[in-house]
Amino acid sequence: MERPRPVAAKRDQPPSVDRALAILSAFRGDNRPRRPSDLATDLDIPRSSTYQIIRTLLVDGYLEKVGRGRVRLGHKFVDLLIASRHQQGATRRQLAWSARRAAHVPNLHTPAARRDFLWNPHLTEMADCTRFRQPPPYRIGFSNASTSNPWRRAMLRGMLDHAQKHSSHISQFIVRDAQDDPCKQAADIEALLHDEVDLLLVSCSQAQPMNAVLARVAGAGVPVVAVDRRPSHENFLIYVSASDITLGRVTAQWMAERLHGQGTIFMLAGVQGSSPAERRLAAAMEVFSQYPSLNVAAVRYTDWREEIGRAVTTDLIRENDFPDGVWCDSGLQGAGAMQAFLDLGLDAPQIPPHTGGDVNHAFQLALRHRIPLAAVEYPAWMGTRALQAGLDVLAGKTMPRQIEVHSQVVISRGEETTSVHADVFAEDYVRWECAMDFVASHSLRDRFAPGGARLLHSF
Repeated sequence: MERPRPVAAKRDQPPSVDRALAILSAFRGDNRPRRPSDLATDLDIPRSSTYQIIRTLLVDGYLEKVGRGRVRLGHKFVDLLIASRHQQGATRRQLAWSARRAAHVPNLHTPAARRDFLWNPHLTEMADCTRFRQPPPYRIGFSNASTSNPWRRAMLRGMLDHAQKHSSHISQFIVRDAQDDPCKQAADIEALLHDEVDLLLVSCSQAQPMNAVLARVAGAGVPVVAVDRRPSHENFLIYVSASDITLGRVTAQWMAERLHGQGTIFMLAGVQGSSPAERRLAAAMEVFSQYPSLNVAAVRYTDWREEIGRAVTTDLIRENDFPDGVWCDSGLQGAGAMQAFLDLGLDAPQIPPHTGGDVNHAFQLALRHRIPLAAVEYPAWMGTRALQAGLDVLAGKTMPRQIEVHSQVVISRGEETTSVHADVFAEDYVRWECAMDFVASHSLRDRFAPGGARLLHSF
């Protein structure tokens, strides 16, 4: 079978395009990470031009950084390979495999099944969405719990980007920010219903207060797709998330084995009353309860904010014996917890192992100060997946009622345990060239093309 190749450069294309294609083509063998300086030498391209082109390819996702100073093919490039064989819906892990084994990409004429369906660990009810079918364009509303932390902002940026790319199907994408206030969110949803949206996306600040207003939306015949935070009643059609249970269990198991089943642990959770925080906490407690010599000294909520994680950990260190481990359900507060130990002038190996990932700062601190770290991704691109699911609902497709996006286990190199192994090491996952608040589980562009759907913000 012929090896798929990137689209060939036209003769009238500028030299920078030819050089970009040459750089991408240099990885066609096994996608081995390479240094920009080596690429410049091999391809006879000036180093300054090579670095400039590589920076652009990194931003656009055609390349990705691996460790320090090396790059390899990114997911956007492999999207082109898959598209060349009319295969869609592959995930990041499948894309990486395809880049290494491009010659074996099958020539299929039907879209590939989504991994978030095939690998969903639950038997899930299927929803016949025929009754919601209507012609585009659509008015879509999104009631967001808040944009108070980097993860939530990354999720929203991805949704805005997806709406822009599908502007032929979306006439308006109306975003309302509840600012972590359940009462404001209920009013926001009422306003979206009054705006006669065709679809409601919702990420609940708290589950219980949303039940009544979501029941009214469902009663009005508007389909509801919940993302990230699950409503407590079944007043929604589809729920899109990642496995909070897996996240809680895997990180807790790593911590228990890393401490050889004994010691004292601080537990820092997210927003009290939110489904991700409560489910992760309960799952971690299931694991810790199996180790009688492990003592959970304190459980605190941090609203998934770095400054609160830092302040809470500082207080706990002052009030309790020095912990042997700090379990965090996210790097949002995990970075703050690590910083609290650094504030005391400590460094490796005095700082205890931590859990919690996604936000770039957590990985940067852990690697810079050699703090053992384990994380399970909570991919911010679940927002994009929820919007796509909503478009499928309005197209009348049959959909699974629960969609769980795929996550990776990320661990500091050399810190794997008997039960918990890395899908990717933290050294290869961190983005040193990006800001501290960059959300590593989803590379997003901060700017979007003009025109298309009207993006209405009510912050």
